Amino acid sequence: MSQVIFVTGCASGIGRAVAKRLYADGHRLMATDVDERRLREVGDEEGWTDPARVDLRALDVRDPNAWRAAMAALLARWAHLDVLMNVAGVLVPVWAHEATDDDVDRTMDINAKGLMHGTNAALRHMIPRRRGHVINIASLAGIVPVPGLALYSASKHAARAYSIAVAQEVRNHGVFVTAVCPTVVSTPMMDVQIDREEAAFTFSGRRALTVEEVTSAIVERAMRSKPLELVLDVPRSGQGLAAKIGNAWPSVAFWMSGRVAKMGRAHQSRLRT
Repeated sequence: MSQVIFVTGCASGIGRAVAKRLYADGHRLMATDVDERRLREVGDEEGWTDPARVDLRALDVRDPNAWRAAMAALLARWAHLDVLMNVAGVLVPVWAHEATDDDVDRTMDINAKGLMHGTNAALRHMIPRRRGHVINIASLAGIVPVPGLALYSASKHAARAYSIAVAQEVRNHGVFVTAVCPTVVSTPMMDVQIDREEAAFTFSGRRALTVEEVTSAIVERAMRSKPLELVLDVPRSGQGLAAKIGNAWPSVAFWMSGRVAKMGRAHQSRLRT
């Protein structure tokens, strides 16, 4: 059944892949990104050409007024919203003491506050209807703190905590919220980390997930089952369990950090050659 779905971060990475799948599946789609020029190029490249089913719109998720305007435009066009997917995100690989003020503000404003603004805008419409689903992209780095990516990890901890707490607030209103926590995904966000010592932990697994794997999990598992949390790791890697253990016992994660970083640096070196 066709649904009305609002997706952020559609000009690249997971957002683009998810929007492509949703459009192919026949859903009506408001696809947004802060980079409107690139978003429209992607729309042409992907063939998002049916004006009855797609609205490409610039959106800076940091701006609550922009959220309200985009939501009003969606409701004016299609009268209701079934699913919001907060995908837009940013990662700055930097040691915490070397982070600029802008690094801190931009990371928290996009990954945490932007997700909160979007979630709230959607819930104000969904709760009176007593139906709807918000899917928020967090990260395994939102489960276990990641040295070298402290800013990103903190922002994703906030995104995950907010999603799970709000899910409990709204369930009695017939509304669902899902936090999706993938391991590293093969996107431009991963590419910018290859040469950065700070990002060694990113590359400590056997491989990255593909955007197709994440997209399938979002569409076929998160959308259908509406779980409170969906942890996505490489099959048989144990990454999800390791993240949960590291979160429960930080001293264990600290004890393992040297070995994990060494593995990550070795993988980075292979990727650079």
